[in-house]
Amino acid sequence: MSADDAIRKLTSLSSHIPAPASAPEDPPELELAIRHLKASEFEAVIVAAQPFVKAERADLRRDANRLCALSTARLGRWDESLVYWKALFADEHTAHNALQLASTSAMAGKLDDAEHWIEETREINTSTRELPGLMMQTNFITALCQSGQAQAALPYLDEIKSVYEQVGITDPTHLCLRKLPMFDFFLQNSAPVIRAALGPESGRAWYQSMLPHLDDHGQSCLKDWLDRHFFGAAS
Repeated sequence: MSADDAIRKLTSLSSHIPAPASAPEDPPELELAIRHLKASEFEAVIVAAQPFVKAERADLRRDANRLCALSTARLGRWDESLVYWKALFADEHTAHNALQLASTSAMAGKLDDAEHWIEETREINTSTRELPGLMMQTNFITALCQSGQAQAALPYLDEIKSVYEQVGITDPTHLCLRKLPMFDFFLQNSAPVIRAALGPESGRAWYQSMLPHLDDHGQSCLKDWLDRHFFGAAS
């Protein structure tokens, strides 16, 4: 398993972010660190990889910083993780790494930095198209909510809502072709954010504002879902 593959599998914040399309051979200097990573021995990963984070060889330096960034994040050491992600981004200027910086900044409670990095992610991804669909928003929303910042996540959830309104058609096949999650999946996963940010009454109104933009199936689905999950709010 390559370092990128192991990172993609084990990291919780980026579980839906793809690794680069092709991964080179792992630097032999990092074999011990990678074995520790596979065993979820994150402190040991840092000890083994940290001596190489400023190596002259770019591939070794990149992977060492990647391993340390992941491992410190898994240990909840967000400020320390940011140092390694920034070093990696300096060498590997990708939307993937910018998104990691956005999410990690959010987990560290650094909202201004997080918003800077999500905009950096958008800018890079406009050119590279490496992150598909709504991946930027969903990953960033997850980090904001996990760090207790649901209110700050609302504008990004508004963006996702707007996409469904613009598409209008809620047929699963149609959404799949557009690389969008099924409509009921969107409803289910957005509800905790909306409840935390808006409360039941305003939350219901937030969803109801979608109705004029949806097809008959979507309207029926949304009304039924609201009656089951936001029944305590005014209709």
